[in-house]
Amino acid sequence: MEIQMINDTASQKLAQLLIHIDGAYAPNTLRAYKADMLEFIAYCEKNGVCALPAKPKTVAAFLMQTVPQGIKLRIPAIVTTQFDRS
Repeated sequence: MEIQMINDTASQKLAQLLIHIDGAYAPNTLRAYKADMLEFIAYCEKNGVCALPAKPKTVAAFLMQTVPQGIKLRIPAIVTTQFDRS
């Protein structure tokens, strides 16, 4: 239950971040970042780990499972969202 609450907060932080970086990236890039991060947050919930901030081991495990889908496409979204911009 605690991880669920943490990852609900991660979803809220993602929404805030997307508002903060709106205009800094192309709309398609923002949509891709959002989709990738929502998938990462769901992965974290499923595995009982925290999405934000994520441990390097968690990011690596997620990326390894997504290799067939294109690992290079996922890295920018995860990196962009890991920094606290408050």
